[in-house]
Formats: sequence, C-alpha cells, structure tokens
Amino acid sequence: QMPKLDGFGLLTRVRSSRLKRLQEIPFILVSGAESEEERDRAKAMGVSDFITKGIGTAEILTRLNHLLELARTRHQLEESRKQMVQDMKSGVFTRKFIELQAAQALSHAARHNSEVSVIVLGLDHFDQIVEDIGTELADQVATRFAQLLAGKMRKEDNLGIYDRGQYVIVSPGVSPARCASFADRVRE
Repeated sequence: QMPKLDGFGLLTRVRSSRLKRLQEIPFILVSGAESEEERDRAKAMGVSDFITKGIGTAEILTRLNHLLELARTRHQLEESRKQMVQDMKSGVFTRKFIELQAAQALSHAARHNSEVSVIVLGLDHFDQIVEDIGTELADQVATRFAQLLAGKMRKEDNLGIYDRGQYVIVSPGVSPARCASFADRVRE
C-alpha cells in the first residue's frame, strides 16, 4: 500500500532483474493482510518469507538470519559446483575446467607455432525455449545437443559448458577455416 509501488510490485522488479544476485536475494514481504490468497500470491511470485505486521522484532531477526544462512549455503554450493570437472546433468566439462583446457591449448599452440580453435555453439533464444517448454525439458534438449556435439568431435577435442544452452569446443591443431566448416555442418 505504498504510494507508487507496493511490495508485490517491488518483488516483481527484483525477481525479474537481469542481475542474478538480485533475482536470488532473500525477500521478506511484510503485509497487513493475512489472507491465504495473499500468501499464495506472494509464494507464486517468489517471496522468501511472508510476515504479517505486528510480529515481534525477535521473530523477524530470526527469519532474516535463517534466510541469510540459506543464501550463504546456496552460494557455497554454487561455488563448489564451479570447481567440479564435469557437469552432473550433461556429463560434459564444466566452464571452469574448459577455460583451463582452452588456456593450455592456446599456450601450447603459441609455443609450438601451431593452431587451435575455440568455438561456442548453442541453442538460439534458449531463455525463450525454457519459458515455452519448461526448465526440465529445455535442459534435456540442451543435453541432447551436447551429446550430438560430442559425437561429432575428435578425441583430442574438449567439450564443455559455456553458458546455459551453450557449449564450447576447444580443438587443438584445427585452423579457423576447418572450425568454421565444422560449425556450418552442425548448424545445418
């Protein structure tokens, strides 16, 4: 019931932000209304917790501390996932690992005056695909795409996740022309 933007409007802006850290920030909605309809609406919009006005300060602080601890734990889990070598869903290398592979391949190519190609391939408008068919099915499509790529590569090439719905291939000894030719075949 604020003059320009109510709590639901603010929640919508926060959850639709382009910044991941804002999308995932704990959000406690304090409201004077106690109806189940209001609680369900808040939950559907991604609220972390719902508190009715008049609740004690100690209770608010307890809930806030729990949400902050949950956020810290999620962040630590995400950081540990980044350290893994293989992505659990698709079975291909993680972004961190493939970045290391690319750095090594580029260093080797520079020392030995040879070529290396790095190519990023992905599904166009992947966010729209997720919106249209859902996260689970979209992830299955992306995993199948990764499997298709893996079947077209040489053994000395490395395939890894670049971003959601995008994969990177590091190919030592491959010229830019051969890399472009490969990309055209995959696109077709």
